[in-house]
Amino acid sequence: MSLQEEQLEGQEEELVAEDDQVIGKALRWSLVALIGIGVVIALVLVLNQEQVVQEVVIEKEAGEIANLSTSEVQIPTVRFTDVTAQAGIDFVHEDGARGDKLLPETMGSGSAFFDADSDGDPDLFLTNGAPWPHDG
Repeated sequence: MSLQEEQLEGQEEELVAEDDQVIGKALRWSLVALIGIGVVIALVLVLNQEQVVQEVVIEKEAGEIANLSTSEVQIPTVRFTDVTAQAGIDFVHEDGARGDKLLPETMGSGSAFFDADSDGDPDLFLTNGAPWPHDG
């Protein structure tokens, strides 16, 4: 081994030792900083606990409560009229159920009123199901 190689090897060993010292010093200072931050957070939490405001409950006497129950039950009159044929609606729902109880079979379908053709009149949109392809 030549003299230059020995000098380079000695410098590398010296740098490694110095690097270890720098890393160790940085680690110690990081630990001190983390402990300091933890202490500050703990103090803030403890001090905030002492400043919790007590809830004040004021009791008042309640007045007389009226008797809301009656012996008469009044059922509102609601009247439905089937106008599907007059409106030209000829819709029979097909859910596609064939015994497997798959999710689309159990979810049913839907409907919506909206102005699809922008003529100012509400249009009725009805969704339908169908048998599954594997049911034939």
